[in-house]
Amino acid sequence: MKKRESFLAFYYLINECFFACKDELSEDENFYLAGFASSICPELWGCGKPITDADFDLWAAQIDTEALNKDNMAEAAVRFLDYYENRFQFDFKKAKETLRRIATPQMVEDALDYARDMYEEYDYDD
Repeated sequence: MKKRESFLAFYYLINECFFACKDELSEDENFYLAGFASSICPELWGCGKPITDADFDLWAAQIDTEALNKDNMAEAAVRFLDYYENRFQFDFKKAKETLRRIATPQMVEDALDYARDMYEEYDYDD
């Protein structure tokens, strides 16, 4: 899978996770997850890219994107949340639990479809 395409699928999963657990989160957890989801949103500016590529660069450095597929995408998302949590002292415990619970094969397929659609729409160059 292409790097940008995998990051778009990751965003989709994180966004779905946020909406699934936002009412269960503490104020700090909500702040961290909402802020993170917003910062990686490719639709915020209408250009298909997040506010900054810093998190994309971290994703690309931490995750073997070429090995990603529908069977391991959700677990890769959880691993990246672990990495991000440890590096920046965010609290993603509830988000990781929720993601593991809700990331059905259909949700992952939807994330991959979203990523492919975005990739085509914005003609990324990776």
